[in-house]
Amino acid sequence: MDTNHWKTDIRDWDKISDKTATLMLSQCETLLKETIESAKNISAKAEKLVTILIPIFTLLLAYTCNNINKLNEFLPLCALLSLCVIGASIFFSVKNMFQYTLSVPGEYPKNIVKSQYIDNVEQNDQYIQMLLNVCENIQIRIDCNEASNKIRLRDNEISLKILLGLPICPFLSGLMIFLLQLLDL
Repeated sequence: MDTNHWKTDIRDWDKISDKTATLMLSQCETLLKETIESAKNISAKAEKLVTILIPIFTLLLAYTCNNINKLNEFLPLCALLSLCVIGASIFFSVKNMFQYTLSVPGEYPKNIVKSQYIDNVEQNDQYIQMLLNVCENIQIRIDCNEASNKIRLRDNEISLKILLGLPICPFLSGLMIFLLQLLDL
């Protein structure tokens, strides 16, 4: 993640009206909440996919284990290949469910309860200066959420693309059985 965080370029911050400042803060908070909602949607999609794939994986695993001695036959070999494809897809989906960072709304007191926003600042200007700092901190959180969401979206796409390999499993299985029979001749 970029360590050079965005800072406002507003120099005459004392010219910002309270109404404008409130609009700025509102827009910043809205976008942060949207990145959080996106993260929830990504997790929900991964959870749905895992919910569908785990029972299929379990059935294929049981079938493969019961037919481990018959891997030179079409169905057990196809089940084994499908098991690998579904297992890889589950990996990327589960990865999305547990390993991600999410920045939430609200400000830590250590970021806003500072003398730099009160001392040597006119009382009328304290609100604006504090607000600009809060907006900068929200931007950092938005950047964090967007970076995390991008990675997680990519993992969901990989999980789904891996599943596109399932229709190839019967073909591969048939080809492997054919080649095994040719080698036995």
